Amino acid sequence: MSEPSLTDIGPDLFDRVWKIVSELTASERHFNQLQARYRTLASTWLLATFAGIGLLYSERLDPVVPKELTAMGLAVAGMVGITLLWAIDIFVYHRLLRANYDIARKLEDTYGWLPQVRRQFSASKGRTEVRVILSLYYLVSVVLLLNVAGFFAFRLSGMSAVVAGFALASVSVVVALAMYAATRRG
Repeated sequence: MSEPSLTDIGPDLFDRVWKIVSELTASERHFNQLQARYRTLASTWLLATFAGIGLLYSERLDPVVPKELTAMGLAVAGMVGITLLWAIDIFVYHRLLRANYDIARKLEDTYGWLPQVRRQFSASKGRTEVRVILSLYYLVSVVLLLNVAGFFAFRLSGMSAVVAGFALASVSVVVALAMYAATRRG
């Protein structure tokens, strides 16, 4: 038995299904825009962290605590903020986006006369989950700030550059793997 064409279905069924798909598409667009805002906010947060460290080392400021300690605190605060934005983006809004996508995809599978946008996207994206790709931005930002914080921590401690580099690399790998694993479990 062949799939019914658009001319074979009744207007009542068409209107009901089309309304549901339209609402799901609007919800997908909404959550996608929210996610884009969170990534923009993370970019702003990252730049503000570097601006704060730059201001700290300008000639205009003479902080009470050592500059290295303040810079390390700024980098850690930036890292924590970006990590929280990552969690909200990937574990809240991306899940909501994905739920709408999955339901709309099921409707496309059920009603072949609907535009097969989600089916085409699923076929073209390969095996990598979109949330993993999106998380890479946050992961790079967090690891970068971790290394900045570590740099200032090691300057305060007077540790050798070789030991400091190895320690930073080790911690960076652990943080990156933890974020990646959390994203995959998603």
